Amino acid sequence: IFLYATEKLQMPLAARRLFDGNGREITHTEDIRPQTDYYVSSGENFKNPLTPIKVQTEYVMNSTWTMKGIKTSAVKPESFTTRTTISKRLAKQIKLNINLMIFENGFGGNDAMNQILIDTVLKEKFEKFLEECTKKIGLTTHAKKAYNYCVDDITSLKTFFESEDNMTKTVHGLLIGPIWISKGERFRPTGAYTFLQIHLRETKEKLKETKLEQKRVRIFSNSKKRKKKNL
Repeated sequence: IFLYATEKLQMPLAARRLFDGNGREITHTEDIRPQTDYYVSSGENFKNPLTPIKVQTEYVMNSTWTMKGIKTSAVKPESFTTRTTISKRLAKQIKLNINLMIFENGFGGNDAMNQILIDTVLKEKFEKFLEECTKKIGLTTHAKKAYNYCVDDITSLKTFFESEDNMTKTVHGLLIGPIWISKGERFRPTGAYTFLQIHLRETKEKLKETKLEQKRVRIFSNSKKRKKKNL
């Protein structure tokens, strides 16, 4: 078997060990079964030939391409040494882009939130922005109006972005907004109320965590001071 495998596979060194598909070494001829795959080596341990394919497939299936490169939740194969680079012009453009939080009029929950990337074109052309919102939210008719939670009618994104009051820190990170998109109907306060309630709850939880952390720091600090006094 080893002689035949060496010649058939044109191995540079003679075949010396035989393994089945599970990596178990075959040492007796009677253990060989027909219609079964076997692997030979020149003395080295078994290496599953399907492992690299499995790892690569998992990496590809759990990876997405973004403007900043590849993002993945899978373990990157060791053979993947390619570094993702982007041009200086594109990097500068990414910095200029703004992540805007939008809702359909009357909605304000996290599950109803949409994020839209505002580039220089959308920032200058409000009608184009409304078109993109229509697609993003999936409105049945074209978006015609935009409001903030103070019921102000927004007519210019450029002016909207100039105010620091429109920056919101959420569980999704720091976002600009929110803006409620309307098909022409009046502003519905239920959306803003829901959003503010959720934001208030998240803020309280964050404050609670901060207070607990401060308490732990004080306990540790007092314990350290007592130890110094005892010394």
